[in-house]
Amino acid sequence: WSTFGLLPAPVSFSANANNIAKQTVVTFGAAGTYHFLVTITDAEGLWTGAAVTVTVDQTLAALALSPASATIFQNAQQQFTASASDQFGNVMATPTLDWAVASGNGSIDSSGLFTSSTPPGSATITASAGGVTGATSITIANAPPTIAVAAAVGANPVSAVSTQLSVLGADDAGESNLIYRWSAIGTVPAPVIFSDNNTNSAKNAIASFDAPGMYDLQVTIFDA
Repeated sequence: WSTFGLLPAPVSFSANANNIAKQTVVTFGAAGTYHFLVTITDAEGLWTGAAVTVTVDQTLAALALSPASATIFQNAQQQFTASASDQFGNVMATPTLDWAVASGNGSIDSSGLFTSSTPPGSATITASAGGVTGATSITIANAPPTIAVAAAVGANPVSAVSTQLSVLGADDAGESNLIYRWSAIGTVPAPVIFSDNNTNSAKNAIASFDAPGMYDLQVTIFDA
């Protein structure tokens, strides 16, 4: 057995140049069209020959998802893509895929756009086509709170014994998930009493003072 013409890739034969090669297995290296010539020779050197053409179809064998792993915050999005390879490990056109969240929280649309949800955790993403499935993982992390509206004082300087304090945070799990803690820092003339503290409603609180002077107040925002 031999080949002729332009080959997509080299081939190999399980048996050749002997009597048992009348039945041989050819192994291909790539999809495409191959032209074969078989020459049959007897003991006296007389011969005959025949040609055969074989077309090897490109068949989906693997799907690789990208990114291979990712970390995002709650209620955020991550775009996934997939690359396809054939039975020879060569890149091929990516077919239409069925995306799914195989485990964990979140959802994914037909384009591979994943949307995380709460609580934090992880999810396994799959893409499938033609009986072939690729998978990847994503970690859903808890983002620290941020300041949406800076801390403010209702009256400053204070002419009475109290003043209004306000602040507003933001969180990937929602503002209602936040706890506001007010405190006095440094050396203060006297203790400060807060009408509300260590609660979500403490984003609006009244600070009451027992002595005149300079007070440095701090608010710390925690999520649940």
